[in-house]
Amino acid sequence: MTIELNEEIERITSKDLKERHSYFQLQHFLIGKEPTIQSKLWRCVKELKARKETIDAIKLEIDETNDDIELINIQMLNNDLIVTSLPEIKKREIGIRKSDRRKHGLEIQLENLKNRLQNTEEECLFIVASFNSLEKIEKLKPQDDFNAQKEYWSEKLGQEYNLRLLLGLPPDIEMIKTILALNSDSPVKMDVIDLISSIQEKIEARNKQKEFEKIIDKTKEKQKPEDIQRLNKELEERNDI
Repeated sequence: MTIELNEEIERITSKDLKERHSYFQLQHFLIGKEPTIQSKLWRCVKELKARKETIDAIKLEIDETNDDIELINIQMLNNDLIVTSLPEIKKREIGIRKSDRRKHGLEIQLENLKNRLQNTEEECLFIVASFNSLEKIEKLKPQDDFNAQKEYWSEKLGQEYNLRLLLGLPPDIEMIKTILALNSDSPVKMDVIDLISSIQEKIEARNKQKEFEKIIDKTKEKQKPEDIQRLNKELEERNDI
């Protein structure tokens, strides 16, 4: 790597970019995509629990890294012992260089761990603020609260169902089965039932039309030309309807 390239890399990578979700991502794609206030609150709790585990793990790594650095410092103190033979002197110099490299690597690792800890804590601060704002609208309910679950699934499935219709896509069979398993007063379930009823009516009307056409065809075989014209006119009128 040339000196110029290294300088450019150092210049660009020195820019302050956070190694975490942006607040926009957290607000719109993590919490905001949930369909109800309760599901947003549940998401906040789950995300905070996951980040708490991450923070605890990072703190353990920081402690371990500090101890490793301290052990290297002790080892380097032992290298200060006076030696006289040339091989021992050379061996000590190599040992010091290796210890310096390990220590430098551990110090970089320690700095990265501290940055990860700060970034995770910043995410936690944002999620906590979001949770507190949401609780001003509606207090957190247990995840198994019947009405909260009822509202959540009705909204979630309703959004998916309406989006497919909006895009001109046929509803997924499994989605329809799930929607039909909802409570009877669910708006999306009533919409699906109306859709199914409409389809059934069209199928029944089409089947009746086919039966009528069969009757007409059989009748034509036995009728005079003027009677056939009358039947054709009647069939056309039915089709117009």
